[in-house]
Amino acid sequence: MRKVSADSGFTLIELLIAVSILAVIAVSMAIVVGSVTENQQAVDERSLKLAALDNALAVIKKDLEQAVLRPAAFAGGLQDKPAVLTGFASETAHGGELIRFSRFGRQVLPNQQVNRVQAIRYFLDDGKLIRAVANQSQPESVTLMHELLLLDDVTDIELSYLHEDWQQSWGRDEKTMHALPRAIRIVISTALWEEIEQIVLLSGSHADATSS
Repeated sequence: MRKVSADSGFTLIELLIAVSILAVIAVSMAIVVGSVTENQQAVDERSLKLAALDNALAVIKKDLEQAVLRPAAFAGGLQDKPAVLTGFASETAHGGELIRFSRFGRQVLPNQQVNRVQAIRYFLDDGKLIRAVANQSQPESVTLMHELLLLDDVTDIELSYLHEDWQQSWGRDEKTMHALPRAIRIVISTALWEEIEQIVLLSGSHADATSS
């Protein structure tokens, strides 16, 4: 019988086995790399969503902390006499409307004599939390207000207003329409997070400020 020398090379079967092993390793590595990439993308998406949520809560907090005792007289108002702040418990209470009020804090140039009170309106539209603003306390129409998307994928939002106790609406009667609540509790649920709560204290300290 003829002997195969040590340097005669690999047989076809050995080559096929080696190629098969390399193919299995390559497929496994591809699966691992793909899984890591997908996980990283999911982490990045969650980070972006969390940053957007944090930003939305910060904007809402700043607006409410600068709320003033000025009637927010929007055209097409929700009542005959405009209230200082009109708020509902949820977006289902009045066709997406959440809250509307006036705030002090518009940035102006030095010595510029203009009204620094802004009209602010928050509403929910198809899962999107929108902030609308006008550089006057009595805009002619809500359609002329500048709108900014603060947050999307909102599944639920609830507001309550503190007077002597927590109430489900504000500014809808004589008792509350001329005053600001002591605090507002906001609970937001999104597709990723449920019931993120924030309580904002209102001072109304700039109630009489109308110009720079």
